[in-house]
Amino acid sequence: MITVQGAQVLAESPWRQVQPNVLEMWVVLSLAQVGSGYLKIAKTCTKEGYEEAVLPLEVTAPEPEGPWAQAMAGVYPLPLPSEGEVLTVAKKARLSAERLEIGGMTFLLPPTLPHLSLAEASLFYALLPGGEARPLLLGAEGVFWRLDHLWP
Repeated sequence: MITVQGAQVLAESPWRQVQPNVLEMWVVLSLAQVGSGYLKIAKTCTKEGYEEAVLPLEVTAPEPEGPWAQAMAGVYPLPLPSEGEVLTVAKKARLSAERLEIGGMTFLLPPTLPHLSLAEASLFYALLPGGEARPLLLGAEGVFWRLDHLWP
């Protein structure tokens, strides 16, 4: 079981045995919130019981020219989606359960995001042919949550 705080798991490989009694898994993380956090991997084994390992994370303020700063300046900093156009809305945002409300729009999101009330946030989203809006990135002071990996 993988648990994260202050980051989000964008992708993970399947477990594979690399030698007897040694398993390996790769995890792609996006450091998503300024402050302290962790990546915790836990397992329950029928022979050895419960075990866990914790990797502490410290997320510092964004670099002035990096993707986080670009997003805060209204520029989408990630590869563009294969279809649709990228739009942005910057307003007060409310994130609760699986719902993001911003600028009169509502998006359903995965339940792994934290509950946040953001005074000012920017949401980048793809407007697809047919009118469907897919959230791509939520940026705010101290917050950089990627959603682009959820869509094909």
